[in-house]
Order: sequence, then C-alpha cells, then structure tokens
Amino acid sequence: MSCCNKKEGVHTACKSCFCKTFAGKSNVALGAIQIANQAFTLGLQQPPLPQGTRRINGITLFSIDPTTCCAKIGFQFNEAPFTEFITADCRDVYSFSFAPDVFPI
Repeated sequence: MSCCNKKEGVHTACKSCFCKTFAGKSNVALGAIQIANQAFTLGLQQPPLPQGTRRINGITLFSIDPTTCCAKIGFQFNEAPFTEFITADCRDVYSFSFAPDVFPI
C-alpha cells in the first residue's frame, strides 16, 4: 500500500503523493483507497455511501483535475455500473493500493 499523508509537509494539493502519482492518468483501477476518514476496499461491504451496505466490486480513479488537483473516484457496487462518485482533494487521500490485476505505475 502506498501512503500519502499530511506529515509529508505538503502544503498544496498538487504536491500531494496521490496527485503526483496519478497526474495525467485516467481510469486507474484501485484495490483500496482511504479518503480522509473513509476507507474503501474491493470485495468488502461498505456502508459509508448512500443506500445502505453494499459490496464494492470496483474502485476507479477517473481523473485528476490539473487545476484543482481534485480526484474524481468512482465506485461500483454489487456488479452494477459505476453509480457513486466522490470528488476529493488529493491531500485528503491518505493511502491507496492498486487492484490485484494492475501493476504499479
């Protein structure tokens, strides 16, 4: 698991570990991600998003806005299409891992 935490002394979103790792990349499959105090992991039941507890079948980084360095992350639940999205400041992404079938960049 790669860690990105605010102890790095990072003061701008664009210098965060997550933003630097994925700048210019899109549609990256992730195995797990922690955004602020919410953690999401493939295959686990997760209640933080609306509509109760569901099993996460997909986590994808769709894009990072190069101006704001906010990441758009999509979630797939129970074999359905991607239906939930979070836009997060890259500074709030504390840790992430790649999906099992994806090699690190």
